[in-house]
Amino acid sequence: ETRFRLGLTSRGVPEPDLQCPVECRSGWRYLDLAWPWARVAAEYDGFLPHTGRRAFAADRLRLRELADLGWEVRVYPSADLGRLNEIAADMCALFARRAAGTRRAQLLRHGRRRNSAT
Repeated sequence: ETRFRLGLTSRGVPEPDLQCPVECRSGWRYLDLAWPWARVAAEYDGFLPHTGRRAFAADRLRLRELADLGWEVRVYPSADLGRLNEIAADMCALFARRAAGTRRAQLLRHGRRRNSAT
């Protein structure tokens, strides 16, 4: 995870929170790398901890619960360490889309308040 994080930040990705706690319906989840201000997370997964039916089901439940809370989670296998340029560009684009969506929602709310005042 450290090499993954340092590889991303050296390519312009903002410094993430590490092992960020998020309370979900089934309990606390800890995100490998998280940017809470954008509700974006990156999980850097090795193969062995995520093999088997039980691990597979638990991973999918975790992703659904986080999505229900508005988080967008990108999962990268350890083999992706060689794709850091592409991943960093993807993460920066994701932050821009999330920020644009937030600004759009704020403008829509502001417009509704103004229209309801007249």
